[in-house]
Amino acid sequence: MEDLRERVRSVEEKLDLLAASLNTRFDGVDAAFVEQRQYTEFAFEQHKTAMNAGFARLEARMDAGDARLEAKMGAGFARLDAADARLEAKMDAGFALLKDFIGEQRQLNDLFRRRLNIRDRGRS
Repeated sequence: MEDLRERVRSVEEKLDLLAASLNTRFDGVDAAFVEQRQYTEFAFEQHKTAMNAGFARLEARMDAGDARLEAKMGAGFARLDAADARLEAKMDAGFALLKDFIGEQRQLNDLFRRRLNIRDRGRS
């Protein structure tokens, strides 16, 4: 019976050593996980900072480009408005001349009609 107790004690000691060894190994795995998580969080923050800085630069460039484009378009539309005003003034002047010409043509046509009527009466 003493031999059995000795064997049980020996098995218990081996199990205790095995449990201690496993605890040590799991502590190492836990430490590795903690270290990996810290590195991942650090790398993510670095990446996030770099991305935010890049987006800020891009937004500034886009705003500057938008301002330049808006200024050029504003100047272009102003030139178009001025050209439109000049064209409209020329067309108004041209239509006024045409209206005067048509009025004069009517007067001449009326005059020729009267002369023809007088001539035709004289022949009859």
